[in-house]
Amino acid sequence: VVMGLSSLASGFFGVVGIGIFLLGIRVAYGVMTGELDPTPIKQSKSEEIVLPDVWSLMMGKKPNRRGRRGGGDDNPFGL
Repeated sequence: VVMGLSSLASGFFGVVGIGIFLLGIRVAYGVMTGELDPTPIKQSKSEEIVLPDVWSLMMGKKPNRRGRRGGGDDNPFGL
């Protein structure tokens, strides 16, 4: 049983090791060809993505958000 499990584990780890080695070769090839260039592409200010403030949206603190039932800002559920 021990020999069987150890041979199964060595085969599994051998295949994983070969896969990681081949992935490293592919990454090195991508770096050499310029496909994986670490310098960021410059974008103009008009093309920038503005992420919304999700916490304020969940807490109902957005200035243009109105409640459905006409309640004030004291309602924690935003209704």
